[in-house]
Amino acid sequence: SDRVEFKSTFRWDIRQGKKNPAIEHASLKTMAAFLNSEGGDLLIGVEDDGNILGVELDNFPSDDKFLLHLWSLIKSSMGQDISPFIKTTLEKFDGKTVCRVHCLPGSKPIFLRQKGFDESFYIRIGPSSGSLEISEALKYIADRFKA
Repeated sequence: SDRVEFKSTFRWDIRQGKKNPAIEHASLKTMAAFLNSEGGDLLIGVEDDGNILGVELDNFPSDDKFLLHLWSLIKSSMGQDISPFIKTTLEKFDGKTVCRVHCLPGSKPIFLRQKGFDESFYIRIGPSSGSLEISEALKYIADRFKA
């Protein structure tokens, strides 16, 4: 929906059987879009049909290492000052761990800057995250983040 997004994994490409920065980028893009829109929840370890796979597929040695990696990417790609607008929790379901990333609406525009990808401005457009062209982003930012 416009406020909930499922991601099967955070970094593991299930089809290719290896780590893939594009998979991480998809989750970061969703977080940025939630921050720039009305907020929402990203559930990592859940397929689109609601089937729980668990973050264990990402092959981190521990839940702590998973969260440290997640937060490292959040801070490096969106800035440390957005941390008050994001809360992460790990919840167990049938022996599998789901990471809930709860994003509040941000107080300023968030641009996603991840190494290997173009800098972009994302918003929620229905049940997906979309990037805006510069002129669209400027108008959106003027309307959404009024001083």
